[in-house]
Amino acid sequence: MSRGVPVASSSSSINSGAFTFKYNLSSEDTYFRFQNGHLSLSKGNFTMGTSSFLDQNRLFLYGRLGVDIQNPLSKIHVQAEGNPNFIEGQINGTSMHGFQIYGTDQGLYMGVSTAQRLAYIQSVDLNTAPSTLTLNARGGNVTIGTTSPQQGYRLSVNGGIICEEIKIILDVPASDYVFATDYSLMPLDELELFIKTNKHLPEVPSAVEFAENGYSIGKMDDLLLRKVEELSLYVIELQKQILELQSQINLK
Repeated sequence: MSRGVPVASSSSSINSGAFTFKYNLSSEDTYFRFQNGHLSLSKGNFTMGTSSFLDQNRLFLYGRLGVDIQNPLSKIHVQAEGNPNFIEGQINGTSMHGFQIYGTDQGLYMGVSTAQRLAYIQSVDLNTAPSTLTLNARGGNVTIGTTSPQQGYRLSVNGGIICEEIKIILDVPASDYVFATDYSLMPLDELELFIKTNKHLPEVPSAVEFAENGYSIGKMDDLLLRKVEELSLYVIELQKQILELQSQINLK
C-alpha cells in the first residue's frame, strides 16, 4: 500500500508536478515549492530553529547542521565516506573559530583566536601525535608580510625573524685550508695599509655593499671563521717573534 500525497502532471509548464504552499495565488508573495525533485523558496528567508525573519534571500540555521553524520561537532559538519571531511565553526568549545579539513586522522585547521587576536594555520593529528605542516610541496614560493617573493629564494619575509637556532646543512663552506702550509697570509703591514685605505678587512664587504646586497649567512659565517683563523696565525707568529726577542734579551 503506497503512502503519501502524489502530485504528477504530464504538462511541460513550470508549475507541472509542483506542490506549492503560497500565501496569495495571484501575487508574487513568498512560496515554498517541491517540484521535479527540487525544493525551492521564491524569495525571503528560509529559517530553521527560530521564528525570527530579519533578512531576505538568506538561509538561517540555528543549531548545528550535519551532512552524513548524526552528531555534528560544530555549526557545519560534512562527512563523506572515502573522502575528506570538513568541519566549520567553533571547535571543541574553545575561543578559536575556523575551518578544518581532515581525512582519516590528520588534517588542516585554519582559523582565528578572538582572545589572542591571531590567525592560525595548524596541521592536525586527531590522535594528538605531532604533525607536520607542508607548504608548496610541489614547488613555488612562500612570502610573509609581502606579495613579492625574492628571486631565487623559497621563503621571503618582510621583517625580522626570531628563532632559537638556524642550521645550514647544504653547501656549507669550510675555511680550514687557512691552516695549510701553502696558504699565503697577508703580511701585517699590507693588512694595515688595506684597512687604512678601505676601512674594512680584505674580502669583507663594505658597509655600503652590505646595505645594498645583504649577505648570505653561510658565506658570511665562513668568511668570519677564515678571518678568525688568520688572526690566530698572526698571533702565533707574533708570539714566536716575542719569544725570539725575549731570548735575545736574556742573552745580553
